Amino acid sequence: MIRMNKKTTLVILAIVLLVLSDTALAVWVIDWVMEKISWGFKWMLENIVRFVIAEPINYLLGLKNDAWKEGWGLLGILVNALKWNPDLSIIRPIVSEIIEVLLPLYVIAMLITGFTWLFLSLSPEGRAKAKAMLLQLLISMVLVSASLPIYQFLLDLSELLVNFVISLVGGIEMTGWASLFTAASIFLVAFFFPLAIVILLLLVVFLLVCRYILLLVMGILFPLAIFLYFFHPTRGVGTKLIRFTLVLIFTPVAQAIFLIFSLVACSNESGVVGIALMFGGIVLMLFAPLILAGFMKWIGGLLFAYGFYKLPEYGHKYGAWGERACATMVFTGALMAGEGAGAVPLAGTIFFLAGLEHAGEHFAEGLSEIPSGHHMETEVKIREFQLRRRRFRNPKRIPKTPEDFERIARQLRNSGEYEKAAEYYEKAANRYISDMKLEPSKSREYERAAAKNYFEAGRMYEKANMIDKAIREYEMAVKFDKNNVKYQTKLADLYFKKG
Repeated sequence: MIRMNKKTTLVILAIVLLVLSDTALAVWVIDWVMEKISWGFKWMLENIVRFVIAEPINYLLGLKNDAWKEGWGLLGILVNALKWNPDLSIIRPIVSEIIEVLLPLYVIAMLITGFTWLFLSLSPEGRAKAKAMLLQLLISMVLVSASLPIYQFLLDLSELLVNFVISLVGGIEMTGWASLFTAASIFLVAFFFPLAIVILLLLVVFLLVCRYILLLVMGILFPLAIFLYFFHPTRGVGTKLIRFTLVLIFTPVAQAIFLIFSLVACSNESGVVGIALMFGGIVLMLFAPLILAGFMKWIGGLLFAYGFYKLPEYGHKYGAWGERACATMVFTGALMAGEGAGAVPLAGTIFFLAGLEHAGEHFAEGLSEIPSGHHMETEVKIREFQLRRRRFRNPKRIPKTPEDFERIARQLRNSGEYEKAAEYYEKAANRYISDMKLEPSKSREYERAAAKNYFEAGRMYEKANMIDKAIREYEMAVKFDKNNVKYQTKLADLYFKKG
């Protein structure tokens, strides 16, 4: 038998008491260790993300040490493309030929106008018009002769404005990448953003290449546009050509503003917010030509009309969320079309129309559910007898199609025989399912029709106080049309009532 002295016993007892009783100290030690491990893991992950992902992205975009201003990286390529204007010496011979063709036309027009002013115009008003026309011809001829220098001045002004906008910022880096990548819940999103930004930047560069080619084309047509603008019958065509030319020339200025906005936002905000702001700024760069050209009004009008058109479908399919989506489309489309504050009442009209539709549906549903023989039971019996007699004497009236079962179910529902009506609705649904196997191309249409009939069967069972059967039918309706909010809501309400 092993005997321990008193000192050994006291030491062992103290250790046991410390382990068993001092749990607070043990918990604190564990928390401290876990905190240090967590901090170390976070520090390691942040540095890995910084050196493996964030720094390469900054170098790729050219943000490191403002290299993008010197033409390095994707942003450097983009900035150079913003200032990339064509050399007009390429088109100078063609423009000279066009001017040589237009100048004789001016001479002829001036001779006709002067002859009219001196000899044919007897009234003071006619002479004033001829004099004004002669002055316009002189101004137009001068502008057409100087069209190429004017065009070059506009291109130089665009480049000057782009340089001024770019010079407003400096020392920008995308510091938010590290915190963005350390969030496990958005880890995949973090990889999506850099790829999407690179793709969008390449699209913007491609857009600017297309602009370069169009600038050459519009430079050739610029004298003709001025010529057409100063003649009243062709002023509309000339206005459109000049407007399109100005949009092409000054689009890089708007794109430079959007680029600076996105870079500053990304620099000041960290994580998802900053990257998303940069993403949005680059998207605006893509849409800058449409915004300046006024094409957004056309797109807004189409979006506005689409929101109204899809209201019945989305309202029935998605319920309140569908109505909100349509209202959002109407509101956004109205803003893009230039309605301003008027977009708010237009969006409110969506909810008003949806409310009217719901009220009409409830009213019609209430009318259809009034039993025709409620006050006169004999009328119900007579209708039931006539219905059975027609089925017996005329074999063609025997229900074969789902529509036949639906028709009989409606007749029974109007007669107040809810249980039998539910049975026929269920038969109609089963028939749709059978037809679905025969015609797979219409499977989605038949599934919705079956779900609708199961839903009606559930309503009939619910009116007959047969809750279990009603729940079963509602479950079948949800099974065949999972996206219908109306069916899901009805099933949830019945579950709640049943408890």
